[in-house]
Amino acid sequence: MQGFRRRNNVMQTTPRILLSIIFSLTVLLIPGCVNKEMSFDQHLAKAREFSREGKVDKAIDEYEKAIKSNPSAGDVYAELGDAYFYKATLNRHGEDRSAKENASIAYRKALK
Repeated sequence: MQGFRRRNNVMQTTPRILLSIIFSLTVLLIPGCVNKEMSFDQHLAKAREFSREGKVDKAIDEYEKAIKSNPSAGDVYAELGDAYFYKATLNRHGEDRSAKENASIAYRKALK
């Protein structure tokens, strides 16, 4: 009779142990999966990579995301200004005034 009780106790606690292991793993793993937002440094690295590759529009997007996460980073405004200036020079006819204006705005913010 005592052997039956022990076996019964083990069978009752095993699901509890498994559930607590599953719960613990879930709690530990979900935050890493949910938080897919990139950090300031990641945005900046991506922007610089796009700049080197000549993907100006993508670089500008990443610079703006980096600035959004850290508005006090003056050097990033300068790099954003460079990207806008480069974009403006790509358009030889000067039709893209917004790129020139955005470069000017970014340079002014870099100096603050």
